[in-house]
Amino acid sequence: MWTQKDSFADLGKCLNWYQATEYVANLKTGGHSDWRLPMVFEYGMIYDNTIENNMAWDHHPNQLLGLSKQFADGAAYWYWSAEYHENDLADCCTRTAYFVTGRSFWRNLSNCINGGVRAVRDLN
Repeated sequence: MWTQKDSFADLGKCLNWYQATEYVANLKTGGHSDWRLPMVFEYGMIYDNTIENNMAWDHHPNQLLGLSKQFADGAAYWYWSAEYHENDLADCCTRTAYFVTGRSFWRNLSNCINGGVRAVRDLN
């Protein structure tokens, strides 16, 4: 189960990885409080390369999202994942899912340009 609004649509601002982790841990929506950060492959379940919607937070005409209109308008362009591995680098890194191209990228944890998180929960 996915949240209808991502953090950008909900808060109107970008979140870095630390803020996104806290946001999900404290999220209470849809009658549930057991939300979590998804893995990148899970974002692949809602990315759809056959659609292009102008529903990002700035509605940029050349940055269309492969995301169904069942999700809320005002979305982030990319999302943080739970794929973080502790290392010796102070600000590194986790994988993100980019909903313009469907590709994943590594980003620094403090990065906060056009990104956010779309929380998921298990149905069990």
